[in-house]
Amino acid sequence: MTRAEFDGVTTKHFQAATNGAPFMTQAAFTAEMSVQYRDMNDKMFKRLDKDGDGLLSLAEFAAPPLKMFARMDRNNDGVITAEEMKPHFHGNHDHGDWHHGRGGDRGGDHHSDGGDE
Repeated sequence: MTRAEFDGVTTKHFQAATNGAPFMTQAAFTAEMSVQYRDMNDKMFKRLDKDGDGLLSLAEFAAPPLKMFARMDRNNDGVITAEEMKPHFHGNHDHGDWHHGRGGDRGGDHHSDGGDE
């Protein structure tokens, strides 16, 4: 797909959402986004619905945030301290757990070339 083709598709979506108007209202934007994200939400729901019954239990719904809590609670004491949150939410050069599960190490020096930052 060329850039011109890509721009054409974007323009068609915009014109359809605005009925040809030069600007998009918030209501039109919301409607357009709800259509685009419906498929993603359906997939997410199906992924969470572990038993496939078409319903989410509290355990199924809570699984992703509980997994995140467990990752953030590095010392497994049941409390997430400000220090445990720092690598996740601040512009800290030591990305530590940010890459956890993607081959990143836990707090090592990512600048092995010895150069300055």
